[in-house]
Amino acid sequence: ETEMLTNTETRHSRVPTNDLRELISATIFRHGLPEDEIRCGDLFRQPRKRYLLNIRPDCDCIPRQGVEPDEIDLYCIKGRRMRQSELESDYENGRFRERDDQGIVFAAVDGKSIRFRFKTLHVKKFGELKNVRIGRLLHPSVTRLQQRYALFLQRQGLPRIPLEAVKSPISSGIQELLSASDLDLYRKGCRAETQGLGIGAAMYFRHIVDGRWRQLVRDIRSAAERLGVLDTEVYDAAVRETQFSTAADMLEGNIPEQLLIHGENPLTLLCRPLSNPLDDMTDQECLRQASDIRLVLTALLESIADEPNLRDELGEAVSRLKNPTPQSAE
Repeated sequence: ETEMLTNTETRHSRVPTNDLRELISATIFRHGLPEDEIRCGDLFRQPRKRYLLNIRPDCDCIPRQGVEPDEIDLYCIKGRRMRQSELESDYENGRFRERDDQGIVFAAVDGKSIRFRFKTLHVKKFGELKNVRIGRLLHPSVTRLQQRYALFLQRQGLPRIPLEAVKSPISSGIQELLSASDLDLYRKGCRAETQGLGIGAAMYFRHIVDGRWRQLVRDIRSAAERLGVLDTEVYDAAVRETQFSTAADMLEGNIPEQLLIHGENPLTLLCRPLSNPLDDMTDQECLRQASDIRLVLTALLESIADEPNLRDELGEAVSRLKNPTPQSAE
């Protein structure tokens, strides 16, 4: 069966992917060049699926004053054929995500895509490479690579922005209550939420809750003891439970009022969304759930740590987590 784009048929076309790629290649790449004609865009095959691309201007590639074509210097950037997984992960809205030090040419030659890197300029004699020349990358594709390379050479160096300056502030109480691994997940969840990555953010926060609910029960018990609760056997029984939902139900009505979230059992609020598969939710719904879990988890941890907490958004989060069934827009 013919390979299709992203291993499936496209939504708008049933044309095989390879045919589409070869069609694109035919518009931007030329085979069969005159033997001694040297120009910008000449592409040379290298071992292990590598390539060298000449980006020297055409006017500098013309032999003058008795210089033989084989002695012409080529200014080459190195490229590597891209895997299908790279194409799919870097594709976004009709283009490919590129770092400042690289350029991507989709379907550059025979349907194969190439990622070129700018950090090293390789100077080669034409005579060294002419026997491995496979053709020429045409404009505007080669022009775009020249422009990106020029921008790379003229880029302004700026100091790195420290992570501490951009990561979400985390109170000392939360840092004390979460393990190092969970704290890392918490930061990643906050970062993903800030970037609008709903599924990723929800996965991080759900992973914390799913893997740490027993410790949350122990932390609530310790806080309850500080608040004067004498009988904590129900907490010990909840810790021994294998099901989070059962443990949360056991503690219903046994959690001190100071640790409730708007009058609700925080463990029940955190447990309910775990039963709702992320695959059944849109990314926007995942983003909202991630925000809600973060708000409730943060409020609970800060209450346990006996720290003041601002709850501006907490009421709406509690309402949504009590009824976690997604309501997708038709």
